[in-house]
Order: sequence, then C-alpha cells, then structure tokens
Amino acid sequence: MNKPVENNDNVKYIRMITGEDIISEVIELSDNDNHSYMFINPMKIVYMMNNKPGPSMTISLMHWIFTRICDVQEFNINTEDVMTLAKPAAGLVEHYYECLEHFESMKNDNRDIEFDDILNDGEDHGLEALQKIMDEFKTNKRKLH
Repeated sequence: MNKPVENNDNVKYIRMITGEDIISEVIELSDNDNHSYMFINPMKIVYMMNNKPGPSMTISLMHWIFTRICDVQEFNINTEDVMTLAKPAAGLVEHYYECLEHFESMKNDNRDIEFDDILNDGEDHGLEALQKIMDEFKTNKRKLH
C-alpha cells in the first residue's frame, strides 16, 4: 500500500460510469490532449442495510482491486470512465484511512499464504466461474467488476 498523503483534499468520492462508488486519493493527469486520473489506494464503497428498526444503512469499504492481484494500488483511469468526483464527508475520509491501515496490517499478516497452495488443491471448481467472467469481459469491455 502506498502511504496516504496527509492532505485530505486529494481524497475523493468517485461514481464510476459502471455505477461503482469508490473513495480514493485522486491525482489528475494531463499530457497534451490526454486526460486521466490516477487512483491511489482506491476502496470500493459497499452499502448494506441494517437489521435495526427503521431504514438504516452501513457503509463498508473493500479493496477495489485486491492487493493479491495488484500489489501496487495505483491505477490510471480514463476520465470518460468517471461519472463524477466530489469531496467526501469527513467521517467517510476518516473511515477510509482506518480501513487502509487495517488492510495493510492484514496484508502483512497473510504474506505466508502461497498461490500454489490455493491453485493446486486438486479442484477445478473455480475454473468455470473464471471462464464465465472472462467471457463476459470480452463482450462488455466497459465492465470493470
């Protein structure tokens, strides 16, 4: 994980054209006519309904792209893939930094797990699901997750 900057002005709420809600440090990049965003340590916002009386919702954060897939959490995103950017509420920014610290400590604790142990368990139960995801991505290239 890249260490988050102290300046919270770079932390943004992002609504992607896919409908995903993300919180991330965002840097705008510009090179002649090419414009893009660099998302650093992006976290997907997950909304869950509570079982409490009355309408109540909990917001959880998870890696947008898991660190087991991309250790360096920096992603260049085309501006056309972003619907809107906004300054998030202070409580959400605080929760974002707490989650970054939590996931970093988990990552350090789980370094001893090997991919080969997972892949060589003698089961191909996940291969069909992976093939289905890859086939869907081939037909819908705008879908990120």
